[in-house]
Amino acid sequence: MNYKTYLTGLCCMFLFSCNEEAVYEETVNGHKMLVCDAGKLNREVKDLLLSELVESVEIVPLETHDSCLVKNIWKVVVTDGLIGVLEQDRRPYKLFDRKGKFITEIGQIGQGPHEYRTLICSAINEKNNRIRLMEFARVNRLLNYDLEGNPCDDIPLHFQSLDKASFYIEDDVITVFSMPVTNREVFVFQQKLDGELIQAIPATEDLYANSYDGELFVFHNKDTYSIHYTNLDTLFNYDPASNKLIPAYHTRFESDAFCIYRELPDYYITLSNPSIIVNKKTKQANYYKTKNDFLGGLDVNYFMCDNDYLIVRYESFKLLEDLGKIINSPNLKKSVKDRISSLINSVDEDDNPVLVIGKLK
Repeated sequence: MNYKTYLTGLCCMFLFSCNEEAVYEETVNGHKMLVCDAGKLNREVKDLLLSELVESVEIVPLETHDSCLVKNIWKVVVTDGLIGVLEQDRRPYKLFDRKGKFITEIGQIGQGPHEYRTLICSAINEKNNRIRLMEFARVNRLLNYDLEGNPCDDIPLHFQSLDKASFYIEDDVITVFSMPVTNREVFVFQQKLDGELIQAIPATEDLYANSYDGELFVFHNKDTYSIHYTNLDTLFNYDPASNKLIPAYHTRFESDAFCIYRELPDYYITLSNPSIIVNKKTKQANYYKTKNDFLGGLDVNYFMCDNDYLIVRYESFKLLEDLGKIINSPNLKKSVKDRISSLINSVDEDDNPVLVIGKLK
């Protein structure tokens, strides 16, 4: 499929649409895609409460000592019992338990066997006692360790020289999404743990990237693979059963605007300035800002959502500063005030970040 060709046609349909609703459906290649016309939205910015997205939250201060200092978190992976922290800098992957207690570093920086330079993605399997790591560029393998940090045999990838990729492992099936920079042969593929190919979606010319400037965002929540490749201004779903990319959501702006799409079980989100949230069922949309009502309405500038968990990261010094301004607010519920007081009394401004972790509804 030539994705740019169909998007051009889609824009033409937008221009001539008589639908005055801000959110409506368009049929593209036999699939219904939800569209938000930002120009028709009320400009009022509403609060989006974390409690609307998650069942409950855990407040997890990451343990702090010289051997586990965390500087600049890029991604956090959460399982029932573990937290994996991947940093933007060239620093080893760190493993914590769900209470924030440091367990170990996984692998180390270098160019030797079982070593890595820069990481981009990870997956933790507690049941099988394995953690897998993927490097940033020209990737030919998944690094493989046990949960004590001992190296195991690497997992070979069927396609080689992958860039800015993401992967997920369910049972013995690995699903990989790769930005077509060095390897322009494939965009999505599934394989077995031994490298045997199951199926693939080739990278057509309109998907090619000439540099690493673009981004490929992939998330897996409630059995849905959500993909936003910034070369294409649409959010797609990957359907393994049909081995197809299915257009799911698009925001139409009155003028060119850079945005990033996210998908939650009940919502589509357009990260822009200001950001937009669309309820999939009611088709209601509005501009929003996220508030952490579990901590007295604290601002949430960014949250991660993957593997059915929502994660918010707060730097300790800023968290303490903001909580100090909220603690004496007259309308705080006792449970919220107690939670804030506990954090203020237990966290130091030089500590590692504090995570707020919630299970998606």
